[in-house]
Amino acid sequence: MKKNKKPKNINPPLSVDQIELKLRSLEMVIYVLRSYLLTSQAQQDALVELFDNLRVLLGGVCNDALNAGHSEDCPLIDRIMDSVNTIDTAVIGSHNKKKD
Repeated sequence: MKKNKKPKNINPPLSVDQIELKLRSLEMVIYVLRSYLLTSQAQQDALVELFDNLRVLLGGVCNDALNAGHSEDCPLIDRIMDSVNTIDTAVIGSHNKKKD
């Protein structure tokens, strides 16, 4: 009987510069989307879906950072969490605009 070997991680951990580039790109998208003027319910729903997808991408960047050896209390992880909080605030804000 063959033992199932655990697959090796084919991708080496990302460098700090690679993680910074990913995070900076996501931060810029979040910045632009926060100022987007909603004019319909369909746009509201699409924006919420975009923010959900950005949240998933930020989780991936967080995993990249942790796999690269960063601790949970490093400035890079703090920036990621700040971006997640920004998304949460923007989503709550857009829900409040809808109620007005």
